Amino acid sequence: MLILGDLGCFDPAWAGWRLSRGLLISPEGWEATPGHVRAMKMMNATLGTYRRENEALKAALRTLAEERGRFEDQPGPEDWIYSIG
Repeated sequence: MLILGDLGCFDPAWAGWRLSRGLLISPEGWEATPGHVRAMKMMNATLGTYRRENEALKAALRTLAEERGRFEDQPGPEDWIYSIG
């Protein structure tokens, strides 16, 4: 296993994962550089921030939609009455 670069020789949870040419390769064939692995923590934090912001924006839109139902709509141009003269 070690000759093939299979990390399962160190821990069974990593069986099928390999190290090759400086890349960590998953059983599915996804490749990651050491920089990708180091960036995962920052990427997860960024995604968490985006998710929270997205939920807050959805809540604001729901509030606006509920408020809109409480007010009478303004007449559109097709409903305007023109006075000439």
